[in-house]
Amino acid sequence: GQGVYKSTDAGETWRMMGLEKTGRIPRTIIHPANPDIVYVCALGHSYGDQPERGVYRTTDGGVTWTPSGPELTPKTRMLTVSYLSPRDVLIAGGGGHMYRSTDGGSSWTFVERSSAGLIIHLALRGQQAVAVGGSGLMLRSSDGGATWREVRAGVSTGLLYAAFAGQGIVVAVGKDGMILRSKDGGQTWTQIK
Repeated sequence: GQGVYKSTDAGETWRMMGLEKTGRIPRTIIHPANPDIVYVCALGHSYGDQPERGVYRTTDGGVTWTPSGPELTPKTRMLTVSYLSPRDVLIAGGGGHMYRSTDGGSSWTFVERSSAGLIIHLALRGQQAVAVGGSGLMLRSSDGGATWREVRAGVSTGLLYAAFAGQGIVVAVGKDGMILRSKDGGQTWTQIK
């Protein structure tokens, strides 16, 4: 990775906005009401510990970046960040660790450590949330991410992405094109491909 780039003309031109030493960045999310507030999960390089790993936040459109997350070690990899509301933010990643901020990222509370391991993506809609990851990991929350429980979908392959597709409907995508669907907010799942 080379850092963060920004376009203000629908992708015609791009400008480097920093974080060059952070390595790979798997997830960037823009605040739902203020585009100057952006969170970046910096994964780093893949060959050892890296002090630049972590979650960064800008409040000035990328002019400056500050670490914004729980105290993380150079070994900790945070892979995803999502908004529940403009002030309620979840981050998750390596080791099944999940943290929540209810003050826009100023402070963080540990909320979950899944025994199933790596969390790759979070899907959120209102108070409903689903987390997916390696080895078929699925977690579900119905209280805005305050508490989580593991859900078994009957798959052992890694899950890469999840999204709410309607009232109570969640779709998860895994390796090799596998697709799962839930019609009850992530409580039960059916493999459709």
